[in-house]
Amino acid sequence: MTKPSGQTDNGPAAIPEPWRTALQMAWEAHCSGNVGVGAVLTDPAGVIVATGRNRVLDAEAPSGRLRSTYLAHAEMDVLAQLSHGDYPDHTLWSTLEPCLMCASAVVLSHVGMVRYAAADPLWSGIDRLPALNAQVARRWPIRCGPLAGPVGALCGLLPLAWAMRQKPDGIVARALCRA
Repeated sequence: MTKPSGQTDNGPAAIPEPWRTALQMAWEAHCSGNVGVGAVLTDPAGVIVATGRNRVLDAEAPSGRLRSTYLAHAEMDVLAQLSHGDYPDHTLWSTLEPCLMCASAVVLSHVGMVRYAAADPLWSGIDRLPALNAQVARRWPIRCGPLAGPVGALCGLLPLAWAMRQKPDGIVARALCRA
């Protein structure tokens, strides 16, 4: 089977390792009752240097990691593991487009690229932030996403499944259903 991009589909092995690990983290988040979002950070050679998942509803977490707070998003879990410094050649891979908080944390962490698998309709237009502020514009990462195909679809379905369980008539569920 040939994909629209001209690449052949070789099953799960054809999915780059950062996406496989981010998907695994998203599934762990989903299975623990959180929004199913996972993220990883890779260095310039593509080696995974940090992994994270949504832990908003977790009572426990690895030492030094956020949990039981609305701040415990997958991207924040990854970025909080970084030491002070600049990361312009690093890439953050997230299964869901980063929200305003996470996008701001990426800017403050000086990460050079963000890849996301599924768009988050709650934050439509966030890519216009650099036009509002020179500091944001100076550090705004290259953004690539969303993914087409089954990986992108799955990454969009996990947050929808959570929203439908939590509050099927809420703003999050309505926004994700329109996407």
